[in-house]
Amino acid sequence: MSKKLKILVVEDEASLSKVLSAKLQKENFLVTIAANGTEAVKELESDKFDLILLDIIMPKMDGFAFLQKIREDKNETPVIIVSNLGQEEDRGVAKKYNVMHYFVKSDSNLQSI
Repeated sequence: MSKKLKILVVEDEASLSKVLSAKLQKENFLVTIAANGTEAVKELESDKFDLILLDIIMPKMDGFAFLQKIREDKNETPVIIVSNLGQEEDRGVAKKYNVMHYFVKSDSNLQSI
C-alpha cells in the first residue's frame, strides 16, 4: 500500500478550500486547510507536507509573506500558487521563491487544478 501524499491548502475563501479539499481527497490525498499564512506556518511547524497550494491575497499573512517566511526557514516544500493575481511582477516574486506553478483562478477551472 502506497503512502498518501499530504497537501496543505492555504486559502481564505472557505467555499473554494472546501471544494479543493473534497476534490483532492477524492483523488486519495490527505488534505489540511489553513485560512491564512499564519495558520499555515503553524501547520508546517507541526507536520510535513508533500505540496502546498497557496493563495496570495489573504488576511493576517499573505501568500508572499508566507513564502518568504518558509523559504527563510529552509522549507523547500513544493508550492503551487492558485491566486487572482496574475501580473508579471507577481509571477516574478513567485519565481524568486521557487514556486512550481502559478494558476490564475479566473483563467482556470477546478478540473484543471
